[in-house]
Amino acid sequence: MRDLSSLISPVQPDKVPLLANPIEASVKKLNPVGDLATVPTALFVPLWIASLMGAVMFYLSGTKRPFSSRTAMTKFQLFQALMPIVYGLFTGYLVAWYSTWVLGYVFESFNTVAIFISIAVTAFVYMILSVVSWLRLPVLAFFALFIFFGLPLIQLVPEMISSFYGDYILPWLPIRFLIDGIKEVLFFGEGAMNHYTNILLGIAIGGFVLLWLKNLMMKPVVNEEVE
Repeated sequence: MRDLSSLISPVQPDKVPLLANPIEASVKKLNPVGDLATVPTALFVPLWIASLMGAVMFYLSGTKRPFSSRTAMTKFQLFQALMPIVYGLFTGYLVAWYSTWVLGYVFESFNTVAIFISIAVTAFVYMILSVVSWLRLPVLAFFALFIFFGLPLIQLVPEMISSFYGDYILPWLPIRFLIDGIKEVLFFGEGAMNHYTNILLGIAIGGFVLLWLKNLMMKPVVNEEVE
């Protein structure tokens, strides 16, 4: 007969739960979003619409405008090319103020958020204005579709996005740089100048160059005086 002592388990009863669950998992949020989770998507629509309106305003201000000389036209084009920066600063601070006063958001650094938004708006205005200058107003429909088709897809988690969209479409959506950049500012402690800010500045410079290439090809519409 077997020894009875060999049939007794060496594990004490109070240790059985530890054997049943040897690993305890705990979740710690390193970058809690708190009440600011909806900020990136909430700010996108007013910022994108403001960028569209600004680009259209600057474009129409110079369409078929009569000039007395090439010098007069160049002065106006220089003014037109620099105004998106002023417009971007105004819109950035206005939208940041609106989000705190009306929507009730509280930012750790108001100026950091406002400056990043200003850079984004300036980049989008230059981008849209340069494309409209080359392809005319009907191309605005393409940019307007970003609101309806781009934003819902941006909000999906990567696992829900098809490989084609994730590899070839998403990396080129300009709205992604705004949303991901504001996330860096709000949730990861980045400053106004971060990786996505550099991309937005690149977009702004590219739009500015394309705009001036178009300006150099234009001929002044001279006033005709009727005697």
